[in-house]
Amino acid sequence: MKGKSDYSFWFIGNGDFAALLLPMLAKSFSFKMIITRSPSKANRGLLEEVTPVERVAAEAGFKPVRTPLLASDELIINEFQTNIPDGIFVIDFGEKIIEPFLTGSKFGCMNIHPSLLPKYRGAAPLQRALESGEPKIGATLFQLANEMDAGPIISQKSEEVTLKDNFPNAMIKAAILGNQLTNEWLNRIIDLSDQVPLYPQDQKAATYAPKVSKSESQQSFSIAASLIHNRARAFYPNPGVWAPFRGKRLKLISTYPLEEAPASSKIGEIIGFHNGAPIVKCKEGALILKQVQPEGKRVIDGGDWVNGSRLKTGDIIE
Repeated sequence: MKGKSDYSFWFIGNGDFAALLLPMLAKSFSFKMIITRSPSKANRGLLEEVTPVERVAAEAGFKPVRTPLLASDELIINEFQTNIPDGIFVIDFGEKIIEPFLTGSKFGCMNIHPSLLPKYRGAAPLQRALESGEPKIGATLFQLANEMDAGPIISQKSEEVTLKDNFPNAMIKAAILGNQLTNEWLNRIIDLSDQVPLYPQDQKAATYAPKVSKSESQQSFSIAASLIHNRARAFYPNPGVWAPFRGKRLKLISTYPLEEAPASSKIGEIIGFHNGAPIVKCKEGALILKQVQPEGKRVIDGGDWVNGSRLKTGDIIE
């Protein structure tokens, strides 16, 4: 019977989700190669900005291979054809994987996607799930195919989230789920002599999660408090959400929705306080502004903002 060390794998990734998973997976998988995108220019071209995966890999003592475009990188293609790994984990990479990488190894290319596929395919699955108020987030281990996030499923796991969970919290939870899935898969591979069943996705049930744009940041209290709150936690820390206040942007860092609000109060009106933080009337319900960031200033508690702005019950935020 084969053991874990008898299998060879590659890791390909760029972003924060991949950077969370790399040190977790490296405890069980001995990666023969770690590949990430070449550094981009930052600070007006004065400094190179490496990917989160490269940063984490360097901290763990790995030296990742940089590539501007995997599909045309002859050195990496030659290395693959000379020393074909058993499988490749492609996570948070942002480039379409083509042959010979896609199907050229025993297990092909596998992805850990932070949603319960086929729901929330695309660039921002966790953010869109939180924005929609999903009671659970999930992770799916699946095999890559030509169509985006549409390959056959190996396994899935889910976990409940609360109204206090924001995007960074949810991403950590999803990474832990993804790590559990890959370890279970590896153990099954060993026990079942390389044979693990795959399950096709229900294409009719697919939904899509487009990347969050800066244009979605501006909010108005003329919508439901629950929706503003879900966007605040989903879009944190970037691009974040903000509402106009005295001609400037007031960034809503941490909020909490209330279902009830006086019918007689106006939209945007401060109807009370919770531990010093203002409670603002919305079209549906009300919103506690627990932490805010006035334009050009640091993040402060809602109560400190109220005191500094000399706000009182009945004032309108707009």
